[in-house]
Amino acid sequence: MRKRLFARSLRALPIAATLLAGAAVGGLTPRDAHAQPAATGGDDAVKEVARQRYADGVKAFDSGKYEDARLAFAQAHQLTQAPGILLNLGLSEIRTNRPVEGGNHLFQFLREYKEATPEQKAGAIQGIEEAKKKAGLVSITVDVPGADVSIDGTLVGKSPLPDPVFVPEGGRTIVATANGKNAMAKVDAKRGQVTQASVVFNAAPAPGPEPVAPGPGPAVAPGPGPVMQPGPVMGPVFPPPQVQPDRGGGKDFGSWFIQSPIAWVGTGLTAVGLGLGIGFSVAASQSASDADDIANAIRDQADEDGLQDSPCGPEDGTGAGDAYPGPCNALRDALGVRDANVAVAVVGWVLFGLAAGGTTAYILIEYPKASKGSAKEAGPRVGLLPVVSPDMTGAALMGSF
Repeated sequence: MRKRLFARSLRALPIAATLLAGAAVGGLTPRDAHAQPAATGGDDAVKEVARQRYADGVKAFDSGKYEDARLAFAQAHQLTQAPGILLNLGLSEIRTNRPVEGGNHLFQFLREYKEATPEQKAGAIQGIEEAKKKAGLVSITVDVPGADVSIDGTLVGKSPLPDPVFVPEGGRTIVATANGKNAMAKVDAKRGQVTQASVVFNAAPAPGPEPVAPGPGPAVAPGPGPVMQPGPVMGPVFPPPQVQPDRGGGKDFGSWFIQSPIAWVGTGLTAVGLGLGIGFSVAASQSASDADDIANAIRDQADEDGLQDSPCGPEDGTGAGDAYPGPCNALRDALGVRDANVAVAVVGWVLFGLAAGGTTAYILIEYPKASKGSAKEAGPRVGLLPVVSPDMTGAALMGSF
């Protein structure tokens, strides 16, 4: 059983993302939805990864593989942050027994996706009603606007919150943070019900006494000022004229680089690829560590309970049959995030390698052509420099020979 659990944690699962614009629970499917454009300014390679995961999500949803669809939609959304994708992500989460995540994503879709059609809005509302059957909602009010609001340690937004928040039923702790102060409220969430929660900060302390301005001090009679001693006056000293060599028509590297679009575009792509590669490699390492920690915890609990079968249910990814639903869902999420980060890191390193190699080759070939031309030796330069000093006034002969 321990070997099977480690095999699950190391298996390359579908990558977590989101790119669809809408699918209703009762009639619409992802194929009927319109893709939300990827975030402007993104790299073409990243957009292509997002589009591919979008297609994978459509195929998985149509085949009834809702867990694979959820992971694919989540990755596309992670790469693009397009709000129209949230409808399909929310519906896929509800189909995989994640009503809290699904319901909150559907609320966000209705709030942020202004281009939603009436049919898409109806599908989101129907999905929210499905989520209410399995989770509770909390409507939170805070007496200070702009406060950070968290539920059980998870940040859910800033006050005032525009919608109720889906939460698992049971006791919940709500904390608001503003201006370095915290205020807390506790509620008992009920399935299918909206529970009101009011978070109130303490009254501000009474102001202290007004500061008293200091009184005038004793008058001080002005003393004599400094005495300037007479002395010689020195005039300005002018530097000798600078001699600029004639380059014979050749270009320095900086001027050539600015005037060469291929060079600076290639350098920019190199920087983008390096940033993606480093950033997402670090993120992949962290998410892999998180997945290992969760897998170890599940394995230890299964050993303690004497569980012989796989604690995380069948391979269909629906979550049905999980011995530990919460930790198993967390493990799947961690593996999905890890694979998403690995995919983007690979794209970044490939882009970095191609851009760096191509740009270097272009510079080595093209810059010598533009910088040809021998520098001409400058002839002698002679000039007169006026000099004024305490003991001498006249002119000096200066220059280069």
